[in-house]
Amino acid sequence: ALCTDNLTDWGMLNCFAGYNTTTGALNPQPSPPCNPVGITHRWSPSTGWVNTGSFARFPDPITGRLIGGTKCDLDISEPKDISGNGRYILANGWYARATTSTGAISAGLCGNFFGYTYDAVTGAITQLPVQPGSTTSRADVINFDGSVITGYDLDSPASMRRLCVWRNGVQTILDANFGSKDNAAISGPGAYVATGASSAFVSATFPGQSGVKLVRWAWTGSAWAPQNLGRPIDYIDPIIGSPIPFSDLWATGMSDDGNTIVGVAQYGPPPPSVGGLRRPFIWRPSINGGVPMDLEAYITTIQNPAEPIFPAGLSPTYAAGLSGDGN
Repeated sequence: ALCTDNLTDWGMLNCFAGYNTTTGALNPQPSPPCNPVGITHRWSPSTGWVNTGSFARFPDPITGRLIGGTKCDLDISEPKDISGNGRYILANGWYARATTSTGAISAGLCGNFFGYTYDAVTGAITQLPVQPGSTTSRADVINFDGSVITGYDLDSPASMRRLCVWRNGVQTILDANFGSKDNAAISGPGAYVATGASSAFVSATFPGQSGVKLVRWAWTGSAWAPQNLGRPIDYIDPIIGSPIPFSDLWATGMSDDGNTIVGVAQYGPPPPSVGGLRRPFIWRPSINGGVPMDLEAYITTIQNPAEPIFPAGLSPTYAAGLSGDGN
């Protein structure tokens, strides 16, 4: 999956200039060729590159103005992930309505942002549902067969991102105080999802606990059950020798059996600050008493001292993913 130029001009959006927000008339459009905007494409050996389009684009029955899939800035849609079996592309696209949330005439550009899947077998675009009142969603991670997706929607009155999971198209809000993180790891079969849960969620869910914790949710057959996996200890700065307090974490990868999780912990100022220190962590029930551990510290316990995985001068700052076997 790739975001590339809309050279086939899907939706005739390359030159689309939107509508006058006072009269509703179509704004003067430049003559083609116009600068192409980014849109999701899929490649396979049998098809080559295919422009997968975006949400359906059609005239509003009352005003006649085109609504549905649209562009904003330099994009129509952007891919975020692809299912392990290659069938589904997970993407996010712009959607314009005839009127804005206040009832004013929509320009037909930008509009709302929603996550969706593209099915390479049927060609269908399926928008991920959101809670009533939510005006935005973002999809980030999809599992092997496309049945489980993580991301967030927006609690529009509070302007708060809410960590959520879609299982077979059904949305569940996992943490209504998601904060600044934008994804959650999923095991290949989709039985587990995990990431850092907010302090508000931890306090409300686990008696006597507070602060951000790594939480793994397991699918029970009817609901997502959370398990508190703890947090890494404060990081001891090797240069100044003093601890830097832990402030946040998020997961970036999970093994197929759900028993290995990697991610990134932040120390010092929490996000959205860029001044904190970031370190990769690992969690397994069989190491460190079942509490997340600094990845470099763990590796030093299993590597050959004569052949260190991280030689002098090289220190990891981010774990971006994990193999299905967790190794």
